[in-house]
Formats: sequence, C-alpha cells, structure tokens
Amino acid sequence: QTSTGRAAADVQDDEPFDTTVPGTVAFEVPASTIGGAADLPDGHMRGPVVGTQLLGSAMDQGAFTASIPVRFGDNHTESLVGRPDLTPDQRALLITAEDTIYVAFAYEDLEGKQQWLTRRVSLSGSTLFEVYDRTWNESVTELHVGEQIYLQATDPLSNISSDRDRVEVEVTTGSGWSGTLSMMETMSHSGIFRTVATFVHNEASIEREDLNAIPVTYGDSVTIRYPGRGGTVERQMRIHKGADGEVVPFSKRYQDDEMAMGTLFSIAEAYFELAKQQRRMAEDATNRADTAGEARFLREVRNSIDAGRDVLEEAIRQFPDSALRAQADYLMAELELEFAADTESEDDKRAYFESALQRFASILGSYPDSEYAPRAQFKLGYVYEEMGEMTAASQEYVKLSFRYPDHELVADAMIRLARYFQGEGRRIQAESERLTESDFPRSQVLLRDAHSRFGTAGDVLSRLVERFPTHPNVAAAGVAAGTSYISAHRFEEAVTVLDAIANDPSIDAPMIKAEALYWLGDAYLNMMRHGATPRGVDARGRAEIAFTTCTVNYPESLWARRSRGVLDELSRRGR
Repeated sequence: QTSTGRAAADVQDDEPFDTTVPGTVAFEVPASTIGGAADLPDGHMRGPVVGTQLLGSAMDQGAFTASIPVRFGDNHTESLVGRPDLTPDQRALLITAEDTIYVAFAYEDLEGKQQWLTRRVSLSGSTLFEVYDRTWNESVTELHVGEQIYLQATDPLSNISSDRDRVEVEVTTGSGWSGTLSMMETMSHSGIFRTVATFVHNEASIEREDLNAIPVTYGDSVTIRYPGRGGTVERQMRIHKGADGEVVPFSKRYQDDEMAMGTLFSIAEAYFELAKQQRRMAEDATNRADTAGEARFLREVRNSIDAGRDVLEEAIRQFPDSALRAQADYLMAELELEFAADTESEDDKRAYFESALQRFASILGSYPDSEYAPRAQFKLGYVYEEMGEMTAASQEYVKLSFRYPDHELVADAMIRLARYFQGEGRRIQAESERLTESDFPRSQVLLRDAHSRFGTAGDVLSRLVERFPTHPNVAAAGVAAGTSYISAHRFEEAVTVLDAIANDPSIDAPMIKAEALYWLGDAYLNMMRHGATPRGVDARGRAEIAFTTCTVNYPESLWARRSRGVLDELSRRGR
C-alpha cells in the first residue's frame, strides 16, 4: 500500500498495517532463494556454502522473495485484497512520485496473535532530457534563427498529481538572455513533459511569451538546463550565422489569424472528405473483386489523410492560439484512431492509440472550457477501452461525469461502464460454474464477486435512467438495469426498475416494453426460487400477470412467445 492510500484512510505512520487501506494489493509468494547478492537484508543468513553451492532449500533458509509491480496512477478507492480475479495489470500498485510504499508481512507470534513486519520504501528515479526536431525522434544541436525546437523530459519523479503536471526548463544564451520555459505532462501519470519553443532574433518586435520564444543573435550559443527531480541535465545548442535559405511559396495574407486558420481547416476537411470518397471506391473495388483497384484506392485514402494532417499540423504550428485550435487538435486525435483502425500491426495500432491519448489529454489541459473538452474526456475512456485497459478507461469515464456532469456523453460513458461490469460478471460467473465440482468454496467466492459486478452494472444504469430521462436509449438502459439486478440476486430492485419501464406511458417502444414485462415476470419467479419474496407479495401471481400482459399487448413479439412458454410450464406444475 502507499502513503496516499493510508492518508485517505486516516492511518497514521505508527499504526499497524491495515489491509483495508484503499489501493492495498496482496501477493502470495512461494519460498524462493534470495540469490547471490553481496549484501543481505538485516536478519538474514546466507546459510552454509560448499564451494559455490548454497546448501539447503529456500524453505530451509525461510526465504520468500517477491517482485511487486508498480506503475503510476490514481490510487484505488478501495482495497484490492481478496480480489483473486484481478489481471496482472490491475494487480500493480498504483503510485505517485511523492508516495512512500509500505510492504508488510503477516505472521503469528508465540501467543497465536497476528503481527505485521512492515518496511517503508522511498522512491528514486533518473531524468532524461533531450532537444528534438519536429518528429520528436532526432536530436538537434544546431538551428537557424526562426526555427523551432521540441523539448522533452522524462522525469517520473515530477509526476506528483492525477492532473497533467508542469515543470520548468532554464534557458541561457551567450548573448546575455536568460529565462524559463514551461513544459506540460503529455498525459496524466505519463512522467513525460513536452513543449515547443522558437528561436527569434533578439531585435524582433514580437510578443515573446505568445511564441514561447528564445531571443538569440546569429552565431549565438544556447544552454538549455532541465533541473529535474531525478537529476539535472544540460544540452548545448548553436545558432547558425545567417538566416535559413529555404524557399517558401507565396501565400495569401489574411486579415486575421482566425480567417487564416479557418481557411487551412477547410482545406484539411476537403482532404478528409476526399479520403472518405476514396474509401468508398475501395469498398466498391473489393465488391467487384478488383484487387489492384482496391489497393490503389487504399493508397489514395492514406495519401489524402496524410495531406490533410500535414495541413492541420501546419495550421496548428502557425496559429497556436486560434479559437479553432481545439477543434483541430480533436480532429488530429480522431485521425490517429482512423490510422489505428486501418493497420494490422499491433505495435503500430498501440502507437496510434497512445498518440491519440496524448492529443485528447492535451485538449483537456489547454482548452478545458471548449466544446471539445468533454468529447476528448470521453474519447480518453474509449481509447483505453480499445486498448483493453478497462481500469484506466473506467477512471476516465468517471472523470467525465465529475467534470462535465450534464454533458450528453456522460450517459454514453455510463452505458459503456455498465457493459464492462456486465461482461466481468458473466466471465467470473462462468469461472465459478467451472469450479463448482472441483473447488466449491472458491466457486462461491467467485459467485459473490460476479453478483457484485452485476449489481454495479445495475446501479450505473439505474442512475442513467434517473439523470437522463430523455436519452434515446433510456428505456433499453432501464431493462438492462433490471436484468443486471436479476443476475445480482437483487430482485426487489429489478422489479422496481422493470415495472417502471413496462408501465411508463411516455415510452413508445413496444419491443422494449415487451422485454421489460418478460423480465419483470422472471424477477418475481426468481424471488420464489431463492426464497426472497417480501412478506405479503404474491410473487407467482404477479409473475403470471406480467407474462400474460406481455402476450396480450405484444402478441407477435419474441418476448410474448417466451412468456407463453413460461405460462405453459407454470400451468403444468400447478399452484
């Protein structure tokens, strides 16, 4: 567990180790050798050695060793002890750079009482810092006046909060100027900080703060120093004597930046629209079994998207403060998702996903009040979900509901969260059924866990119904909440939500109402089967009413056919 978790639980340093502290993770490890380390931990003996051979087993030595995975992230809100279903990724201890890690071992003393041996681990780290070209791949040491540098620091110890943190880099020039530049974390808990700066002539009349500018003279020397928590790194640069002789095409001058940005944005959109038409042509070629034509059109799709992206990148570079910047950044992130969908390489797909994550996170940091901020927050969850990292996805979806509680995408995020918990419930339930014969106690633990996941899904969907009554999927969400409660054995809550959907006159969705009636009857029957019928409730009678209403009001539906089957079975059994 971490100091963050202990602080959240108000556990003091001198108090015994508490496994209920949020974020606590448990590991079971076998006896294993402590290896050939020159220095052993206090209290350990290496044992007798003959030649190079250590006599006795690890159990003889009483040695147990473990490798505990840690990664940066927001501390869990509850303890993870007793959660055998966790994946290796979910079992990692979540930390921040300012955390102290508490590692503890439980044992029984001579009186049979549980005691804890606890050790504290402080975090240390190193710093990487480099000056790149615009690709963020090649280091640079010489540039012309007017060109840009791309600064990146990898400093895990500066990742001190759940937000995107900031650090500063110090710049001094041989011509006498000194100042600082601010670098922002690429995304929450990445520990990677970036910024872009421009070398300008020191006699230029510009707003240097707006350009993140470094004033220099021809032939100047520049020292860029990053005083990171993991160490200080310096990079030296030289400014060429003379201007860059690159030839650039003549372009129209606009009245203001907004008009220029809007024009470039329209050009980019034209390229993207062209790509859509070319994609349709590729699909037509596929249907005609024209392999060569399909390949040609797919190449044109990629070329059009690349051209549009180049225009957008140039627009963003030239007009970093435009009101359209958030929209451009959002579209750039969406393009990364398009590239991820097109590629077959898992490595390339992950690279595109990570690039999209950085762009969406940048929108939240730079334009938190824009109309694209809540969309970007939703997309963060979506991308993590596509990457199979549902813990991170869930955190981003929850952040959406806190930061933008009234946005329409909150409902969509809640639906995706509920689907995840439903899927987890089904997976754990299947594992429970598999172990019923071979390990019954374990199967029951898993079954309770499955019920908990189904219940969480039901709670999420019920809140959606309450908060977003006009959402187009609210009726379907209500039925899904009811079925989740049935799977969780919370039958009274299932009856409440399903009855409300089935009898709501404002819902004009016959098939959904038919489904609600069927599951309403099923909920009452499950009450009977599990001995959970409230006093004074005729569960069978109400089930028969629900099934009969379904067959009468919606006779042609699938749910009516199922209802008739249940009614026939009840009739054969009798009262």
